[in-house]
Amino acid sequence: KRDWSSDVCSSDLTRPRWRTNQRRGMPAWEFDGSDDRVQSNENIAISGNAAITMAMWLYVPASASTSGARGITRLGDFIGTSTAFGMYYGLRATNALSVEFAGGTPAFTLSAIARDTWTHVCVTKRPGAIKDTTTLYYDAVAQTISNSSSSNTPNITASRTFSLGEGYSGDSRLQCFIDQVVLYDRELTSSEVRYIAQGT
Repeated sequence: KRDWSSDVCSSDLTRPRWRTNQRRGMPAWEFDGSDDRVQSNENIAISGNAAITMAMWLYVPASASTSGARGITRLGDFIGTSTAFGMYYGLRATNALSVEFAGGTPAFTLSAIARDTWTHVCVTKRPGAIKDTTTLYYDAVAQTISNSSSSNTPNITASRTFSLGEGYSGDSRLQCFIDQVVLYDRELTSSEVRYIAQGT
């Protein structure tokens, strides 16, 4: 498990604001949707046809622009067909989340996330075909994965780059607040997802 919070070093990157008194009175990152991002360069030993879980609290203001592909996170460099993954808002369906594996191989839901409210979002993945092994949760409730999701099997390349506030290089970014981002090298069970969503 790796937990990203205010101590993540952004080196020379444009750092989002660490805003106090946000979700339940706790601080959170505020991303402007333009050039803010936070990046960790420590070794992330997740590779191959891997099991993985990523979870966070997400708040999308009603005023945020959601036209086009709006990146939230990325693991890896996403250059050409290099294999990694990232999370997007509104790319495959309006106001809904998608998880994008390099090469345009997504898992996504058609279920929209409410604006102007905090939502706990979580993606879990076990080895195998993307659409059969990926689960997207909103507030610990599993969402239906679209039949148009990819049937490919990903091959994640181990990477030292994990970023908040962006997706593929050059894509638009999402104006949002993000809190308590965690990354696991295994698939969490539904009860574990419910525990982290309800426990904080």
